[in-house]
Amino acid sequence: MKRNRLCALILAAVMTWAAPLAAEPDWRAEWRALNNSVLGAYQEGHYNKAAPLAERALAFARSHAGDRDPDTLTSLNNLAGIYNSQGRYGEAEPLYAEALR
Repeated sequence: MKRNRLCALILAAVMTWAAPLAAEPDWRAEWRALNNSVLGAYQEGHYNKAAPLAERALAFARSHAGDRDPDTLTSLNNLAGIYNSQGRYGEAEPLYAEALR
């Protein structure tokens, strides 16, 4: 009997903890799809295609989540990496620094 109650309590705690994870805002799914496009273009070496997508992903994340959200920081880092791969070091460095702050 005690074991069943304990299992029920643990299950309830896990479900309570996991519920917010399942309720992801729609914009996050949209950002993830855009970010996947960025990564795909980058991995294929299409930096000129990846850069505007990454700029859009960064603007999108900032407008929906703010400057300190992990998705925004991921977008900053991705854009910096693309700029770095294009030899745009002067543009990449401040983005890397902002992501680290």
